[in-house]
Amino acid sequence: MALDQLWVKADAWRRVYVTVGQQRVKWGAGRFWNPTDFLNAQRLDPLAVFDQRTGVALVRAHVPVGAANLYAVANLDDASTLGQVGGAARAEIVFGTTEVSASAAARRDQPLRLGADLSTGFWLLDLRVEAAVLHGVDDPFFEGTLDLSTFTLPTEVDRSEDWIPQVVAGLEGSFKLGDEDSLTLGVEGFFNDAGTDQVELYPWLLLNDAYTPFYVGRWYAAAYAYLPAPGRWDETSFTASWIANLSDQSHVARLDASVTALTWLSLNAYVAPHFGKVGELRYRLQLDPLAGVEGLEEGIDVPAPVVDLGLGARVRF
Repeated sequence: MALDQLWVKADAWRRVYVTVGQQRVKWGAGRFWNPTDFLNAQRLDPLAVFDQRTGVALVRAHVPVGAANLYAVANLDDASTLGQVGGAARAEIVFGTTEVSASAAARRDQPLRLGADLSTGFWLLDLRVEAAVLHGVDDPFFEGTLDLSTFTLPTEVDRSEDWIPQVVAGLEGSFKLGDEDSLTLGVEGFFNDAGTDQVELYPWLLLNDAYTPFYVGRWYAAAYAYLPAPGRWDETSFTASWIANLSDQSHVARLDASVTALTWLSLNAYVAPHFGKVGELRYRLQLDPLAGVEGLEEGIDVPAPVVDLGLGARVRF
């Protein structure tokens, strides 16, 4: 079992609202990628039907000021001493149909992170932009080639003094299909300067704990469609998603169908084919035989996935 949420709320003179404990929080405007989601240690799975991450141990103070909201946060997650507590701040301001946010986070032995996001509506569309920059990154970056037959290994590059940008931009629109039905369509792109465009380095990144799914490449694109309760299927909804790693030209698509069987029970099924070139989203692990190296005498060849199938159930109580 895992604790998701357990918190206590209080206020001071109805001006400062404080929440203490394990609580859910998500920053950022992107659907598939959230580089400004500074408080969650685990990245959101872009293809997940719902966010399965548990809450974060925080002390969060919220101060409303007119059309703005100001937040100050102490991040207690995985902190065993006072010096390991992280700090973060965020400001959200609304102008008509536009919301602008700015955020920052810092923690000992972790990079300084600055971010901003914007959500605005025009015509039938919603525009979302999210950007973050990281400074003082100690995670390893690698360049060069990996060739175990000649024992040629990539070179580690120090980027701790660099400002590393990550930018997400997307458009979404909802369109009426009838008196009761509507279809939501969206597209999103992601530039990740912390990623790589060298597919041959993926095994080395895995060995060095530097491989983060959906954040390993430099350029990504995605699209999605959401159709809730079409026609007489009032308890059924469909979601179609497509993600491409443009850096290695690998793709994955996914179609989800969700049915509310009972008021407390929801069933979900999905099919997710992989296609395109061999890369992150259609990955094949292949290492040539190496005489004298234990476990590699005959090499390794793990074929690329063709299609994923899944069934799931959610119980509310």
